[in-house]
Amino acid sequence: MSADIQSIVIYWFGLLLTLLIVKIYKNDKKAHTNPLLKVACLVGMAMPLSLIAGFRCDVGTDYSMYCILLNRFTNYSFTDIFQQDKMEVGFVLLIKILSYISSDLKFLFFSIEFLTIIVAFKAAIDFDERIDLIKFVFFYYMIIYHYSLNISRQCLAVSIILLAISYLCNNNIKSFFIATVFAYFIHTTAVFCVLFAFAYFKTNKTQLSALKNILFYTTIIMSPVILYILFLIIPSFSIINKYDDYMYDNSKIGIGTLVVMMMYVLPIIYLLITRRLDAYLKNASKIKSLCNLLLFLIPFFCIGMTANFAIRVIFYSKVVFALFLAMINGNLINIDRKESDIIIIQKYYIAVLIYEYIMNVLIQNQGQTFPYRWE
Repeated sequence: MSADIQSIVIYWFGLLLTLLIVKIYKNDKKAHTNPLLKVACLVGMAMPLSLIAGFRCDVGTDYSMYCILLNRFTNYSFTDIFQQDKMEVGFVLLIKILSYISSDLKFLFFSIEFLTIIVAFKAAIDFDERIDLIKFVFFYYMIIYHYSLNISRQCLAVSIILLAISYLCNNNIKSFFIATVFAYFIHTTAVFCVLFAFAYFKTNKTQLSALKNILFYTTIIMSPVILYILFLIIPSFSIINKYDDYMYDNSKIGIGTLVVMMMYVLPIIYLLITRRLDAYLKNASKIKSLCNLLLFLIPFFCIGMTANFAIRVIFYSKVVFALFLAMINGNLINIDRKESDIIIIQKYYIAVLIYEYIMNVLIQNQGQTFPYRWE
């Protein structure tokens, strides 16, 4: 069933209210320097869409499964948490901790979404002071929000990886790995994001920059093979071993996915090869890092073609578009050059994301978030 008007109004009202709070934060200079005001604004930003997620009933393909498992996890002892094999131990532990506040399902669904959103928004705020938060929130909503009502664990892991990317692009490699480990314990597929570290080593200039360029692009080219090996060994080091749906199957290969992959990565490759980022943007090094991270769409698309449901891993790289598109306007050297290729590429990606949102979310209803129902 495609989207209905009532549900669209509910979701978009939550989005518009969020954007209004973001606008208030953006215009209040005290909120940028006062830690308490900053936290209050973050909480306010996360509230509208989290409340919509919390009060939903039978919305999302996996809603019924989560209802059963969340009720079960709240009754686990801490010993049970580390012995169970239903979900990642980090997620189960999170639910157990939240249950000490309340074991009500509405509260748990609200809390999962609240954490997902607030971590992503914090990542954007910490990423760079020039970021356009309104654009970031809008693109993050289109890329992630509706899917988070279905694949809740993975979208929480995606937000944590976004925070890890913020650390990575700000030269905090230790925090990047710590955040990635946290994401792994929420959803095992986050382990693939350790490859993002190569983008940091490539961008960080040293006398070995030529060698690092070779290493980085070799990693990109060889990453489908590397990820295939990781898929094979995940069950041996994961706390759980329930990822049969992610195992390699070459019968899934299709030309359509290749076309979509090239639609996403060719403009990024153009920007990197032609050095347009240096020509048009301040703070180009951070945006180059984001472009390098977006190149990981190549291996993630390849894995998506060869493993059932594994196309979901693309979210770890695709969410970077929210940062990339939100960074461009605030870093333009010459704002009058409105038809420069960097602006054309920005408009192109905005059109692609809007098209995908309309087709995948509103028309095809992927994740079954329409119609919106509540109790």
